Amino acid sequence: MPEGPVTFHLVHRPAHWRRNVVGQLVTCYAMARALRRITRPDVVFLPEYVGAAVAATIRPDLPVIFTTPGNIVEREVSGNPFDWYTTQVYKVAALVAARRARHVVALSRYMRAWWIRTGARPSHVSVLPLGVDTHRFRPIDRARARSRLRIPAEEEMLLFLGRLSYEKNARVLVRAITRLRSVRPRARLHIVDRGPRRKFLGDLAERLSITDRVTFTDWVPSAEVPYYYGAADLVLLPSTGEPFARVPIEAMACEAPVMGSTAGGTPDAIAEGETGYLVTPDIAAGHHLRDRGCRAGFRVRPVRLNTGRRARHS
Repeated sequence: MPEGPVTFHLVHRPAHWRRNVVGQLVTCYAMARALRRITRPDVVFLPEYVGAAVAATIRPDLPVIFTTPGNIVEREVSGNPFDWYTTQVYKVAALVAARRARHVVALSRYMRAWWIRTGARPSHVSVLPLGVDTHRFRPIDRARARSRLRIPAEEEMLLFLGRLSYEKNARVLVRAITRLRSVRPRARLHIVDRGPRRKFLGDLAERLSITDRVTFTDWVPSAEVPYYYGAADLVLLPSTGEPFARVPIEAMACEAPVMGSTAGGTPDAIAEGETGYLVTPDIAAGHHLRDRGCRAGFRVRPVRLNTGRRARHS
């Protein structure tokens, strides 16, 4: 540990272009100027790999360390939202960052394997999962949460909360509701957030004649999210690829039962049968939801609460 005060020099990212190449270029330009101004920083730490590739190239003498939620090489397998040109830029950046950065901090064992596959040396990749603010994400009484959200007390609430993109795999849940109708007539799926798959999911619910069983909520303020977890009987994350999702750890901090996918980094967050449940992300997940999901999320309240409490304190 360093002795004495530590000085941080921050490079601010543009507010409106964070998720595209323009924003990356603006950020890299600001970072390059900062590196010229600061003659010898002890560490250059970046939260994404495009900037890491640039920093490690223009200043190979500096210890560049980066962490990032994703990797474009992994995205091409699990679901890539970017166009061909953007993908090529990110692939070059990922390859350069993996090979030239001093160290990579991966969010899960799954992402550690992907960064090694991209070119990083195994000894240069550590795993440090995301944390969760347990003061913000805290248990909320079910009746209070449902009253605030105007959800009937007798409803069996299934919750999907996350960006509606292809790899999040919410379509599996919409289809699974058709299998639940006969055995759980009070079950209802709540899909919360926006994304490019919103129209597809709405059309799918119409084709399956289950619009009365699926509720879409486009967006909720962050302060309201714990109320959704508190109201839910089961929180679902059926992703086909997930570096390390925030939803399971947020839900567990709220003592909500969680069922996540065996794909990606989610198994790092969920201890099967202890703090949650793991299922395959394919169409068979519909059967899991009907069978295991009913037992896990709709079981007697004390058993369900014990699972949630173990999750919060794990």
